[in-house]
Amino acid sequence: MFKVDQKDFEETIQKNTEKTINNGTLRGTIWESCRNLLKDNYEYEAYILLLSTWNIVRFKIAITSFKEQEFRRLIKINGKIFKKLDGLKFETTDFNDTELKENIKTIYNSYRPIKGLEITGTVKLMALRNPNLFVMWDTKIRTLYKIDKGSSEDYINFLIKMKEIFKGIKWDNKIKPFAKAIDEFNYYKVHPEIK
Repeated sequence: MFKVDQKDFEETIQKNTEKTINNGTLRGTIWESCRNLLKDNYEYEAYILLLSTWNIVRFKIAITSFKEQEFRRLIKINGKIFKKLDGLKFETTDFNDTELKENIKTIYNSYRPIKGLEITGTVKLMALRNPNLFVMWDTKIRTLYKIDKGSSEDYINFLIKMKEIFKGIKWDNKIKPFAKAIDEFNYYKVHPEIK
């Protein structure tokens, strides 16, 4: 397992932030729009916007058969579980905690079978709902960290691995949670096409 140093982490996040601001990329704007929708209690709309832009390849294939009512039902059920996780932060959370693991598995396993969400979209929704706690992944990030399957247990192990890899990093940014910064670091490193 490799370590990330403070300088590389900060420089990578700074480059990503500058690229988003200077090039006017829509990615960051959409994230903030989705977060604002959540704050205004438009959870379904926030998730659909995120899926249709940040998970577009999988979501566009599934859109014609997307089960809207089932998805709305799961949002309501999972909302109660998410409330239990409100206030938790990646940097201070023990992902080996049994109750926390069960809550993560319940949310993950309920969304993952939905066409258009699956492995990557599910985690994006979880991170959108609680960006202080959940680190996103995609296929390339999973490959980097040698995760092949994408089960709920794999995701929990990924979070544990992220804690280990990034444990020496100090992060006191008031705008961006540490979990979101880790995602941006990983994304920037495995997607050279965005540099």
